[in-house]
Amino acid sequence: MTTRITLKSDKLVKVHELIAAGQKIKAIKAVRDSGRLLSDDPTMPPGKIGLREAKLAVDNISGQPTPTAFKLVSDW
Repeated sequence: MTTRITLKSDKLVKVHELIAAGQKIKAIKAVRDSGRLLSDDPTMPPGKIGLREAKLAVDNISGQPTPTAFKLVSDW
């Protein structure tokens, strides 16, 4: 199951820029500050994003896929 983290499109672009610049920690902080958790899994509380979820999402888009994938998507 892939859990989605939504970000406003400008914030998602910023996260991609930070990753490209090698600033992974700042990218994780941006995801935690601006993202919103969307999951169909009832065991995961909606809304708040933890450090683990943000790191896994950033790893996923930076080419380091993880067994429990968190996917960053644009919020319309």
